[in-house]
Amino acid sequence: MHKEFFRTILNQWRTIFHDEGVILIMIAAPIIYATIYSLTYGTQVLRDIPIGVIDNSHTHLSRSLIEKMDAGANIYVAYEPCDMEEAKRLFHNRQIYGIVYIPSNFANQLLNNEQATLSLYLDASYMLMYRQTFQELAALISTQNATIEYSNLLSAGINPPQAQAITTPVRYNSHTLFNPYLGYGTFIMPPIIILILQQTLLIGAGMIAATRHKHEATPLQPLATALLILGKATAYTLIYTIIALYLINIHFKLFHYPCNGTALDLTIFLGLYLFVCSLLAVAISALFKRREASLMTLLWSSIPLLMLSGASYPHQSIPKVWQLISLCFPSTHGINGFSKIQTAGASISEAWREVNSLVVLGVVFFVIASLQSIYSNKKASSSQSNNKLSI
Repeated sequence: MHKEFFRTILNQWRTIFHDEGVILIMIAAPIIYATIYSLTYGTQVLRDIPIGVIDNSHTHLSRSLIEKMDAGANIYVAYEPCDMEEAKRLFHNRQIYGIVYIPSNFANQLLNNEQATLSLYLDASYMLMYRQTFQELAALISTQNATIEYSNLLSAGINPPQAQAITTPVRYNSHTLFNPYLGYGTFIMPPIIILILQQTLLIGAGMIAATRHKHEATPLQPLATALLILGKATAYTLIYTIIALYLINIHFKLFHYPCNGTALDLTIFLGLYLFVCSLLAVAISALFKRREASLMTLLWSSIPLLMLSGASYPHQSIPKVWQLISLCFPSTHGINGFSKIQTAGASISEAWREVNSLVVLGVVFFVIASLQSIYSNKKASSSQSNNKLSI
């Protein structure tokens, strides 16, 4: 029986490497998509966001504040509108993404030790843009407050160390783990790559199955059926393991994505994940009677699966029904487990929940594929018998 197993693997490889469409989907597409997405998110962090500042104070203090805003790492003062109407026009034309309003009594209030107020109007329709702008302005204003208070304390005769302790009573050391530059590409690309591996595998397997539907199936014994399913899944897994190793060892390093997991843990986890995806591919491939059907059916599901995985939105905040539905797909467990191992540096034992879930899904997909294969072969045998009787 082992000969049948290896023959199935070789036949599957022969089919893949003699089909240009399948080669494009299963081998070229994962690398091409990963490269395109990585280049798109290559800047990692939004920089040079334009804002407008309305300066009604026209004093040294207000000009100093504007200069500090313009020198920020993420924002710059693109315009200084004369009034709010002009600022609104620039804002609605997307020439600026934030407005800072400095009132006419700004400097007088500060000089009289009164509390001054700045008005910030920020575009929250684009969350990343809003976050960068707000954080930059909030940090700048906080620093400005501490500087003014420090100067006032020195003027009151307090020595510098005491003034420093009063203005900054608590200092903190921040350690940003796993994504030190807060890059969007570093955050989103590992989940996207894991999803790309699943989706292209499913589409390619559907194309192969649709091509073979024109050949009549032959009755199989249960053991032969199991070997056939395992052989197909192994053939897909071996090809995709090579692609995955390329992405981790070369692609991730080219684009400076975190590589904190050990090679052994990653290989074991990805091997399991890809094998379960392959079993799913074998189980659902019989649904596609035409080659293009798998592409049209599965392509649209990529974005919903990414959202359900918890990669782009916290999984615990997703409605319970959709949380349960998401557990039926290997990508959910694959993305979470891969993020733990590759990004956070966890061991395979620390990702045991994802590993157990993948094992359970693998068994379920294997049973479904076996039942589907037995049903298809019984149907084919019945059809052959009817044809003989009619003759």
